[in-house]
Amino acid sequence: MQQLSSLLNATNVRCFDCKQIHGHILKLGALKWNHSIGNMLAMLYLKSSENGSLDDARRVFDEMPEGTLPLYAALVGSCSRASRWEELFSVLELMVHDGFLPNKYLIPTVLKACAALQFLKTGRMVHGYAVRKELGADAFVVNALIDMYANCGDLRSSRTVFDVMKERDVVSWTALVSAYMDRGLLHEAEEIFNSMQVNPDLISWNALISGFARHGEIQRAVFYLEALQEQGLMPRVNSWNGIISGCVQNGYFQEALDLLSKMLWFPERPNGVTIACILPACAGLDNVRMGKAIHGYAIKNELYGNIHVQGSVIDMYSKCGRCDSAEKVFFGVKDKNNVVWNEMIAAYANEGKMDAAFGLLISMQCDGLQPDEITYNTLLAAHARRGKKNEAYALVDEMSQMDFKLNIISFNILVSGFQQSGLSNEALKLFRVMQSPSDYCFSDGLPDVSIQPNSVTTTGALAACSDLNLLWQGKEIHGYVVKNKFESNIFVSSALVDMYAKCHDLGSANKAFWKIENKNTVAWNSIIASHTNNSQPEKAFNLFCEMLCEDTQPSSITFMILLPACGHQSAKSKHAALQLLALVCAFEGAAETSHQKMAEVLETWSSTLPS
Repeated sequence: MQQLSSLLNATNVRCFDCKQIHGHILKLGALKWNHSIGNMLAMLYLKSSENGSLDDARRVFDEMPEGTLPLYAALVGSCSRASRWEELFSVLELMVHDGFLPNKYLIPTVLKACAALQFLKTGRMVHGYAVRKELGADAFVVNALIDMYANCGDLRSSRTVFDVMKERDVVSWTALVSAYMDRGLLHEAEEIFNSMQVNPDLISWNALISGFARHGEIQRAVFYLEALQEQGLMPRVNSWNGIISGCVQNGYFQEALDLLSKMLWFPERPNGVTIACILPACAGLDNVRMGKAIHGYAIKNELYGNIHVQGSVIDMYSKCGRCDSAEKVFFGVKDKNNVVWNEMIAAYANEGKMDAAFGLLISMQCDGLQPDEITYNTLLAAHARRGKKNEAYALVDEMSQMDFKLNIISFNILVSGFQQSGLSNEALKLFRVMQSPSDYCFSDGLPDVSIQPNSVTTTGALAACSDLNLLWQGKEIHGYVVKNKFESNIFVSSALVDMYAKCHDLGSANKAFWKIENKNTVAWNSIIASHTNNSQPEKAFNLFCEMLCEDTQPSSITFMILLPACGHQSAKSKHAALQLLALVCAFEGAAETSHQKMAEVLETWSSTLPS
């Protein structure tokens, strides 16, 4: 038993070793007569960093008559690290049932789960519990509360918790900056950062930089990246990853590659996250040559073992039209997990090779892996984008039979996919079903729904209203936007502007635009396009001037929107200045696309602009 005890107390152990020890314990029958051995075995599984260890630990735990507080705490922590939030709450319920209550170390983890699942009501209950236990002033608990309320959309409560703090540390200030950034309140977040009563640390700077980048404000992100260095701090790999990721998410692919080039001049080297973030930029620019170079860099620098890097390489080759290269990478991966399988299934689906995609789905199961929500959402997206309504709903039925519940991403995929494929009526129908599921019969193929539309769903529905010129429906959705406080989302606000303009209600389009607090290039492009498309070139040019006065950088899309207006008789005097500005943007490297693309735009102008 002494030898067994020393094995169970080992610190560096693999899942395979745990299973061997487990088998030895079962042979001895030790679990039945020594409960502490069960606790130690479960803890040993949790110490292993391998993916299956949590499941093995949970099986041991479920066989035990009772657990201990350290084991419960370890299980809760492991569920949190694995983002298995529902399971975390089931463990917590058992823990409370066994008479163990969360302490100040566990409460922040529980609040993190509330934030992840948007369980605001549960979060409030945990807040009340913390106050009753006189833990409401604990710094770790308070910081977790700020984050929880913000992630659940209750920024007012988040701010209240912060304001009543007696001693605010850098973590508290950073949490508040992140809260405002996440809600799209960039100006307020910037003001909070600049008014910090403690010196911001690197995490604070990263919250600001990545926040601006996520919302497409790349110039501000770069400004603070440089300001960080002026304060004597060195950008770390997370700093670079945050801004590069933001560039890619907002379609600033060339800027992402430029930032990667700058990063290489610093001591911090790209890691697996950097590679996984930058490869989609290569795909977005259809630059397979650069993608191959980054693929080679990952191999040379031993980053290729990262499963997310392998998945991104497959995705890059697929989107660059090199499905054969994607296949070569896929079949070369030895230990494939769901990420790699899903990327290859997506590659086939995006190519329209649905038979190959479903064939791979079967192979995946034969390999011992079960498809997850991402797998099915990938196939749903392929059907929806091609307007295959019946096939999409048939797949939804199959998911239900396999106990896969449709999540909000599934519905967003269907709504946006139907809209993009010309099935805007179907997109709106599904949106209405989500709003009022009790009003619909599901026998016609529509999925059963228990999820309300979010900002992404709403953006797709507004685009469908634009397609169908349904002003009354668009106004109804606008009411839903106001009710659910989606107006701060720049994509929703821009979609509102676009919807009103395409429905020829320019008054409402202008009202929606001027209500946007932090107007970015996307929003300005929407309102300028509204007036260009409604034969108001002078107004479009005036708005363009206001855009410049607001220090918002035009993109190549801005110039393309203004291009038709240049040919209008009343705008002849504007075209020369506009052409000069486009050249300045190109040579300063501030345009959204590459210099070559801007040159193509200017070449187009030379043949269409009035003399």
